[in-house]
Amino acid sequence: ALQVYPYVEPFVEAWRAGELDVGEVTLKPSEVYVPFKQKATRLARPAGVMFFDINLNSLDFVVVTECGVAEWFRLDISGIQRIRERYFKKRERIQENVKHPKSREKFSERYGKREFRRVNHLLHIVSRIVAGISERYGGLHIVLGDLKGIRDSINRQRRPKKLRRQLNSWPFRRFQKLCEYKLLQNPS
Repeated sequence: ALQVYPYVEPFVEAWRAGELDVGEVTLKPSEVYVPFKQKATRLARPAGVMFFDINLNSLDFVVVTECGVAEWFRLDISGIQRIRERYFKKRERIQENVKHPKSREKFSERYGKREFRRVNHLLHIVSRIVAGISERYGGLHIVLGDLKGIRDSINRQRRPKKLRRQLNSWPFRRFQKLCEYKLLQNPS
């Protein structure tokens, strides 16, 4: 007899109602796995487009709606760069002053986690603002550009070492993923 666990019952009911499809069934000697997948959904037409330009200290973007209204925004993101710079200096001091390798590694890891959490917090705030602006216009499509090879293109150009370090430390991909997540979380 097939035993259906309680947490699976809503999926079975949704499948019976025609809301879910069944994926490829996997048979094992003592178990059967039945994956459910959502049926293809029609995507709503966006009410406009947001075009982004990410700089070290600001996030500039333009919103263009279906009816041709364009509005320009600038968000101050210099806090991210300040956090990165502060923790870079802390890691430098640790490398210079802490002689024992295990202690140096422990301090570096501790400060690395703090830096990640603080930067991530600011990225969440910025992406929440972007999602709020999108929602205000009734759901916008975002255009961030192709981030593939961005660090290589930064490093190919002749720039001062400090500027290259600052540009390479900017979390482009994490910002993009958070924006996508927040925009999908609140579809209009």
